[in-house]
Amino acid sequence: MLGDGLSKRCAVLEKGFAYEVDRKLIEDAQNEARRQRELDEIQQATQITDQQILNELIDCGVRANSLHILTLVPLVHVAWSNSHIERAERLAILKAAEQEGVRADSPGYQELDGWLRKRPDAKLIKTWKDYVAAIRLFVAPETYEALRVTTIARARQVAESAGGFL
Repeated sequence: MLGDGLSKRCAVLEKGFAYEVDRKLIEDAQNEARRQRELDEIQQATQITDQQILNELIDCGVRANSLHILTLVPLVHVAWSNSHIERAERLAILKAAEQEGVRADSPGYQELDGWLRKRPDAKLIKTWKDYVAAIRLFVAPETYEALRVTTIARARQVAESAGGFL
C-alpha cells in the first residue's frame, strides 16, 4: 500500500514537471513567433534587411508602429548630456514629438516617455546611428539632408531650452 501511494505521487510529480516543460516550450515558441513578426514588420516599414540592426531596434523597444520616434533619439541624447533632463528640455522634446505626429496615447509616446524618465542605455544612440546609416541607402539624398537638418535644428532647440549649447 505504501508503494502505491508513492507511485501515485511520483506520477503526479512527473506530470507536473512535464506540464511545466511543455508550458515553457510553448511560451518560448510564442515569444519567438512574436519577435519574428515584429522583425518582419520593421523590415517591411524600413526596407532594412540587416538582421543585426533590426534586432537592435527591437531590443531598444522600437516597433514598426513607433519607428517615427527614432528621429527624437538625438534630442533625448542631448537632453541627458548633463545627467538629468530639465523641464524645458522635456517640453521641447515633447513639442518635437507632437510635430512628428506622436500622440500621447501611442506606443511611441510611451517609449519616448520612458526615455525621458530614465536615461536610456547607450546602446540606443548606437542603434539610432545604425538605423540612420541603413535608411540613408533607401531615401533620396535631399530627403536624408532634410532629416539631418531638422534633427540638428531640433537638438539645438533642446540644448538652448535649458540655457546650454550644442
